[in-house]
Amino acid sequence: MLQGLEDYIVVDTDDVLMICKKEKEQEIKNFVAEVKRNKDEKYL
Repeated sequence: MLQGLEDYIVVDTDDVLMICKKEKEQEIKNFVAEVKRNKDEKYL
């Protein structure tokens, strides 16, 4: 549980913790697409 964070997207997996402002959602989608193109999907 995270207190004090409003309007943030939080992703927590075994390998990654990502916390980003919700207003940056499109940039996050672009980042994920780039990782899919250039890296192994195990990073997603």
